[in-house]
Amino acid sequence: MSLLIIGGATTATAAVTGVWPLWAETPDAVAHFTLPSGAQCEYRVGNTQGLDAEAVEVVTAHYRSLDTSKLLNPGNVAAMVAQIREEEATAASDGTMDGAANAVAISADSEYRLAAWRLIHEDLESKLTESGVDTGDLMSEGQFHCPGAEW
Repeated sequence: MSLLIIGGATTATAAVTGVWPLWAETPDAVAHFTLPSGAQCEYRVGNTQGLDAEAVEVVTAHYRSLDTSKLLNPGNVAAMVAQIREEEATAASDGTMDGAANAVAISADSEYRLAAWRLIHEDLESKLTESGVDTGDLMSEGQFHCPGAEW
């Protein structure tokens, strides 16, 4: 399922209010999800650049074919939130993370957004590894718009 179909009040509002940078007006992928607070969130990715045109095309094609509704299903997001919490607890206990920094609680909305971002980007990393793409100079951009979120 291609995610190039963009619709809804959030997108229209974002376009009218100038929330999106120019590249995000025609993104390669758009993810829609609802945060724990009930706020609707949209994440746009694209503007992939690099010296290796073939590598850029692998990233662009991956994003354009990405089924974010499947990737960001509630079970996957919950599992990623649990993984992030475990990583932070391990880093705090083994001394690789400053305990004071770890003690700062983040909101459920922030945690959910981070989990969604990680799922999307880890999926891309898997595709790049599978394709044998050198990621040395690859770059793409992402933009969230989550009006009403409780950060």
